[in-house]
Amino acid sequence: MRGVEVSTEDAKRRDLIMDLLCHMRVQVPETMGDVHAQLQDAIAEGLMKKDGDEYLVTELGRPFIRSLATAFDTHFQSQKTARHSRAV
Repeated sequence: MRGVEVSTEDAKRRDLIMDLLCHMRVQVPETMGDVHAQLQDAIAEGLMKKDGDEYLVTELGRPFIRSLATAFDTHFQSQKTARHSRAV
C-alpha cells in the first residue's frame, strides 16, 4: 500500500484548509478550540477578521495564507524540526 491513511479528523481539517486557501474564508467548528485560539492571534495581528461564524483573511493576511493554514494542521504543529521554508 502506498501513501498515508487519512483519519476522519484529518479529512475534516484538510477540507477546512482547502476552504481557507481557495476562498480566503473558513467556518471552523466549535469543537476545534485549538484552531479558534490560534486564529484569535491572527485577528489581533490584523491578518484575519471574524464575520459571524466565519473567519475571513484580510488583504494584509493574504501573503501569509499558508502560515494561517498551519493552524488546522495537527501534523505540522507536532513537528519538532523544520521541514519547509519558514514564512518571513
